[in-house]
Amino acid sequence: MTDRCLRRSLNNHRYHESLVILTPVDVYHGRGAKILKVREEIKTQTIR
Repeated sequence: MTDRCLRRSLNNHRYHESLVILTPVDVYHGRGAKILKVREEIKTQTIR
């Protein structure tokens, strides 16, 4: 695996614990808050 492919994989597909289990690309493009909101809604519905 080339360095470029590895970075692409880490940034686009691998979730990072320090980023609240989001990918760096999601955080960079501002999708983090929406993803966390959807997760919270799913969690709430599951608990019911």
